[in-house]
Amino acid sequence: MITQIRVRECKKADKILGVQNTFFLGLKENEFYEEFKHKGLQQKLMNIIRVAHPSKIFTHAVDDPHPDHRAVHDIVLLTVKELSHPCDVYSFDIWNPVKVKHRNEPKLVVDITNTFSKKIDALACHKSQKMVILLFTIRLYLESFINGLNNDCKFAEIFHKVY
Repeated sequence: MITQIRVRECKKADKILGVQNTFFLGLKENEFYEEFKHKGLQQKLMNIIRVAHPSKIFTHAVDDPHPDHRAVHDIVLLTVKELSHPCDVYSFDIWNPVKVKHRNEPKLVVDITNTFSKKIDALACHKSQKMVILLFTIRLYLESFINGLNNDCKFAEIFHKVY
């Protein structure tokens, strides 16, 4: 089953990145939002946020072309607003070479020069998405390099504040 494969790949990537806790909600592909609502998972996500008490939350961009990525964006914003948790929410782009919506939002620029190779190694763990990862890796190098040039470092990642 593809879900189990993706979970294993994610756990491998987490080890490379030093992630200690990852929570999987068990949502079916292309049905994230409907299943999240149907299974009543908002309370579970609220509890995770309450316990972790993050100062920043990062989620997919609202205009990401992948429906599950857009659903994650909507779920995160809905939950944070409902919870009234005092933190900033930032979005990141996966497939959008040009940001169309919300491009004038405040930005968080992160110099990823020292961790870029870890990011590439973690990305390589997702072998079930071989062609997607190949295309994304090329784009990642180019975009991170251009962001770095524009921000006085070798590689940079840009996040847009959405809440």
